[in-house]
Amino acid sequence: MGWYDCACCPPNLARLVTSIGTYAWSCDETTLYSHLFIGGSADLSFAGGGSVTLESNYPWDGKLTYHVSPKTPNSRFTLAVRFPSWCHHMQIFANSQKLDSVLVN
Repeated sequence: MGWYDCACCPPNLARLVTSIGTYAWSCDETTLYSHLFIGGSADLSFAGGGSVTLESNYPWDGKLTYHVSPKTPNSRFTLAVRFPSWCHHMQIFANSQKLDSVLVN
């Protein structure tokens, strides 16, 4: 069996790198979904503009920091963060105050 002129790995890696944002974030009319714990940002054009930026040192320290920067102070949307099934302890803080979270399967 011969070898191909171009192996499959380089094009697959290029495709992954250029599309990683679509794996990390998605949105609908009212919700921004954070799927992967990698640093990056998402546009809030669906909620009147602005952005959400994720700082992550995951998995080394297990902490994620979302910086929400709406264009207008009265922008309203839901930030949905995926928590893996193996995560048995989570805490959510906003402006240093602990929040209750709602888990949805």
